[in-house]
Amino acid sequence: MDSPSKHVFDHIQFNDDLGNQFLCAVCRNPVLDAEMATPCGHSFCGFCVEQFKANNTATTCQMCRRPVSAFCRNLFANSMLATVEGECRWCQARLPLDTAKTHVTQCDQIEKPCDLCSQLFKRMEIQQHQQECEYREIVCECGTRLKKKEEANHNSTTCAFKEEPCPLNCGERVKSFIIKMADGKAHANIVRGVNLAEGSMAKHTISVDAYSMRNITAKMEILEPELC
Repeated sequence: MDSPSKHVFDHIQFNDDLGNQFLCAVCRNPVLDAEMATPCGHSFCGFCVEQFKANNTATTCQMCRRPVSAFCRNLFANSMLATVEGECRWCQARLPLDTAKTHVTQCDQIEKPCDLCSQLFKRMEIQQHQQECEYREIVCECGTRLKKKEEANHNSTTCAFKEEPCPLNCGERVKSFIIKMADGKAHANIVRGVNLAEGSMAKHTISVDAYSMRNITAKMEILEPELC
């Protein structure tokens, strides 16, 4: 797990003439989360100590190369940072360096990446962006889960609720799944059994029924003389 001090000084600047007693001997940043090697007494920032441990070098002090029996919190070094000021690169607030971590986690002006698209936005803008981000997940009325940026293509290609011309050439447009349910045949009878709460579909069903009835009547009139 990364120390909270890892990225703090990407955002907080400090005077170049800061004394060595305030700096980590390895990374030369202020000793946030300072830990002291024992028994030699050399101090390092929390992030560098984590790096030592990750690289299996924690058993040797990086300054004097003496064996390290343990690292312990250096409360004195941490408290010294309260006497030194830094400045936020984003909002220009001046603050004691011992509060730098807290400021970095709260400053509204600091940029952070969107978890969805990785673009950078100010912290104060990120929530609004994620509500509008093209990579956010949405649920189509057909039940399909997809990214917002895929919605237009989905609606025009694979969505079961997309509208297509009626196969009976009645001039109306019908949702795709109804045509598929009818298997290419007249869908008027199928529609009767589909529970759709759309007045337009009910109207279309009546229109198609009437259209079909007119066709049947016309055919019967043609066949009637032959039957006689």
